Amino acid sequence: MRNANVDRGTLYDAIKRLRPNWLTRETKSFDPPSNEAPVVFIDGQQFGDLASLRTVDADSIAEIRFYSAAEAGGTFGLQGGLSGVIAVSRKKR
Repeated sequence: MRNANVDRGTLYDAIKRLRPNWLTRETKSFDPPSNEAPVVFIDGQQFGDLASLRTVDADSIAEIRFYSAAEAGGTFGLQGGLSGVIAVSRKKR
């Protein structure tokens, strides 16, 4: 049995159990007004927002890493956003 049943449910569920602070990080900007949450990348490609994690089976994931906004800018460029990146690597088949 794996720790905390990480392989059960969606990737969003796994992150919510193991690293809930990744889902609550948000940057507020006032010009133009917006709330920006971390961006999701899967296998190096932009995948979507936090809600997109609900479409990914946790069992298919090899690794997950959070990049702060400063780290994300250097790694993902402008696509990294203002609130960082949740980078996901799928298992090789």
